[in-house]
Amino acid sequence: MQANLAGFYYDYKGYQVSKIINRTSINENIDAKVMGAEFEGIWQPLEGLRLNAAIGYLKTEIKSGSSIDTFNRTQGNPNLVLVKSSSASNCVVSRATAVAALTASASNPFNLLGVCTPAVAAGAGTNIGGTGAIAAGTNVFGLAGIPGVDGLVSEGVPVDLDGNELPNAPEWTISLGAQYTLNFGDWDATLRGDYYKQTNTFARIYNSGADRIRGWENVNLTLTVANRDMGVEVGAFMKNATNETAVTDFYLTDDSSGLFRNVFYTEPRTYGIWVSKSF
Repeated sequence: MQANLAGFYYDYKGYQVSKIINRTSINENIDAKVMGAEFEGIWQPLEGLRLNAAIGYLKTEIKSGSSIDTFNRTQGNPNLVLVKSSSASNCVVSRATAVAALTASASNPFNLLGVCTPAVAAGAGTNIGGTGAIAAGTNVFGLAGIPGVDGLVSEGVPVDLDGNELPNAPEWTISLGAQYTLNFGDWDATLRGDYYKQTNTFARIYNSGADRIRGWENVNLTLTVANRDMGVEVGAFMKNATNETAVTDFYLTDDSSGLFRNVFYTEPRTYGIWVSKSF
């Protein structure tokens, strides 16, 4: 029997995470702490029988940082309106600015194309109506002198990431395996099974409901018959024996691509055989 136990702790400064903005991958820096423990064991209780196990515990926590979630730029604030940009990233403006833009567009719909484009830098850094959305400048509607219309344009409301989990960091992972070998003269037959399971995780740092990836599991089976002296091996395998369809990860595209999610799945049940000869 062999057993290994390890513990670890990391304190990251400037940990890089990425998101897609204007069809470009943009890196942002956050601080995070990661801690956990891992157990690995191999046990051979009987001749020909071999058991193995690996169990991992992981806890991740973002300690500081903020970021704008392009999938939810207003963060549900009713005083902000999301506006579709004509060329690049969407923007948010105050409700009064949105109403003014719609009114002005009644006679000329092309006026709406200027909502997300700051005409001047005036107002940059202003917190729009106390919503937390920081303006990048003022659009043409803010320069028209319409009462109550500030025309401030922002990328969105930053999300406080403190306490969130890092992406793709399941709290528990379990891997179990067993194999048994029988000897028939010069031939050996080995039957093996492997089981893997991981708990829920998130695909993005915002940890919203839409970011959650459910825990999933997988079972693989193999049967090998070999004659080492002859150098002959015949085998059969079955991957994902339970035919589970599980999401393992995804990424979110940007506004100009429609904010669709590109999802990665486990492979479907696959099986086959192989024959090999060594010389």
